[in-house]
Amino acid sequence: MAAPAGKMLVYDGNCPLCNWYTGVFAKHGILLPEQRRTFAMFSHEELQTMMQFPRAKHEVPLVDMDGGPTLYGVEALVYLLGHRFAVLHRVMRCRLAQGAANILYALVSYNRRFIAFSRPSACSFDCTPDYNRTYRLLFIALCMVLAAMIVLPFAAAFPGGTAGQVLLAGTALVAAMCVVPVFLLLPDVFREYISHCVVVVLLGSLPLGISGVCALAFNEAGWLVAGAICTALLTTWLYNIRLQRMGMGTAWLAVWIVPVVVLMGSVAIGIYGL
Repeated sequence: MAAPAGKMLVYDGNCPLCNWYTGVFAKHGILLPEQRRTFAMFSHEELQTMMQFPRAKHEVPLVDMDGGPTLYGVEALVYLLGHRFAVLHRVMRCRLAQGAANILYALVSYNRRFIAFSRPSACSFDCTPDYNRTYRLLFIALCMVLAAMIVLPFAAAFPGGTAGQVLLAGTALVAAMCVVPVFLLLPDVFREYISHCVVVVLLGSLPLGISGVCALAFNEAGWLVAGAICTALLTTWLYNIRLQRMGMGTAWLAVWIVPVVVLMGSVAIGIYGL
């Protein structure tokens, strides 16, 4: 069942995540196609009359074109999804569920430019989320914790037991040290840079985790080599793409090459005793 007539979800058309989930809503009938509009489709004056600023930058607004109240963020999504999944309304009566949903929504919203890279909007209303220290630090910490958890099977399968895990810890340390030059040389872009880096690290941990599981399952260390190679190639590719989009240039690839070389060296030493 689609949302009632007169409802309009206004989203950041420059955000890949926003385009994706609103497209899913339209595809599955949660919204009619004409109930899905980007900020760029309205003038600044129209936006000012329909919604509150800067709230609309951080919480997607569901506008009532017939003059009713505008819903934002979690409330807007629950309203839309509740027409298809009525249980959501009962769940969201729980304050714990409301709090968790609001935190998760804010975490994604404030960091959506890094989860799915996007440039600042060129429309009359800049949809770029403001910097929020709490949610940025939480995002960075969460990415690193998830990456560490994903890599655990790789560490467990690594030959040499504790020694191998120490080598992996050293790789992480060197990778962390590599952000120091950026902090010293370009302090204004440091927090943007590190936010992109943790996403690359998280995605790059996936081949290591998968190869670790395979190595444990088949008792074959060759999986670890394959995982390390895939991670080296994947992270270098992703890192270079984000560098280019940030306008930092390929010279900054040198910053990433150091931890990649240390990772490959750690694997070689641990497996082949080089």
